[in-house]
Amino acid sequence: WVWSWRDRGYVASRGAEMLACMFACGIVSRVTSGYIADRIGGVRPLLLGSVLQGTALTLYLMFNGLTSLYVISALFGLFIPTALPSDSRRAAPETGTAGPGAEPVGAPDALADPVPAPVRTTYLRVLSDGRFSLFLFAMLANAIVYIQAPAVLGLHLKSLGYATVVFGSLASLNALMVITLEVPLTKLTQRWPARTAVALGMALTGAGLSLYSLPLGLLGFVAATMVWTMGEVTASPSMLAYPGLVAPAHM
Repeated sequence: WVWSWRDRGYVASRGAEMLACMFACGIVSRVTSGYIADRIGGVRPLLLGSVLQGTALTLYLMFNGLTSLYVISALFGLFIPTALPSDSRRAAPETGTAGPGAEPVGAPDALADPVPAPVRTTYLRVLSDGRFSLFLFAMLANAIVYIQAPAVLGLHLKSLGYATVVFGSLASLNALMVITLEVPLTKLTQRWPARTAVALGMALTGAGLSLYSLPLGLLGFVAATMVWTMGEVTASPSMLAYPGLVAPAHM
């Protein structure tokens, strides 16, 4: 990412500023998409965000002015699709009949206690949960480390004399592994405790990123990319699903 701005004639610090702008707007996107998903469901915000983010990517090809690139980076961050479909455990019960004279399935019992009114949920209420706040802090620390790969790996490769195509190839390897491995691997890891999947994934991610610092040559960069990508596909599904799985139904 930062390398691409140097190819456009800007210093690396400008690319870093655009990256920071993008992720700052991504925070706004996550809060907003969650708010919208509470009202219209998770699928439509996800699809809309994906389309808008693809549109923002094409704008990078059309503009090269510094101000335009800042604006596009902000839009790209705002369009990050983060809303996911709701957990099926919280779906409303189905209605129907079990046979002649039977009560409708899912019908409320007249003698049952009244259902309490739903509790209004706010972000302050969510953040009052100490364990969840600790989880968010851990996610932030992980993101600070994780973003180093796409942010400065290109500069590191260039300082070692590698061509731009090397960084592009490593990024493509990462994307190919995610596309081909994440779904089948998630079918396996979803049977594990969430802590096990996250801990293993974080260990692999840390090991892979650390390998970039060793003088192992081109094959070492390939191996490092494969290791941290395996960590990504192992940990990310559990990390992203965990808050929704453990949250109370009214939240």
